[in-house]
Amino acid sequence: MKPIAIIIHHEAGNNGFDSVNEYHRQKWNFKSLRGFYAGYTWFLDKRRGWIHAREEDETGAHTIGWNDKSVGICLHGDYSKEILPKNTKAILKTKVDEIRTRWNIPQTEVYGHKEKATTGTQCPGSLMDFVVEYRGGIQSLQKQVIELSKKVIELLKKLISIKNG
Repeated sequence: MKPIAIIIHHEAGNNGFDSVNEYHRQKWNFKSLRGFYAGYTWFLDKRRGWIHAREEDETGAHTIGWNDKSVGICLHGDYSKEILPKNTKAILKTKVDEIRTRWNIPQTEVYGHKEKATTGTQCPGSLMDFVVEYRGGIQSLQKQVIELSKKVIELLKKLISIKNG
């Protein structure tokens, strides 16, 4: 498999890699080539640093429909309650940059789990701020909003014109 995207997750807890690895073993029992059960490719543990749980070109178990075409990165912590520290943000950005370069993944193909999930998850919590900023930041979002607003105005003008017809 050649990954075409990166999907960012959070643990939604503060138990760390060993707990996640055991939970995934019990849930799926899907052992990686590296000997772990965690469905993520990379896990940033607050105490141990980066743990490489799966090969980057190995099928993961982190996002239904994307496990065979993406690299899953999970951060230790509950980012529905925590804010990403600046130093952790820099570490995450470096890892995402490395993976993107290695696999030639476009900057626009970095997602938060909830953007690709088939369920109503809020994962990765406040890490979505990192994802949005990484893909192009606020300027990119502002440009998208402006373009959509222009399209809405044009559609409204057409509707008014049809109504007044």
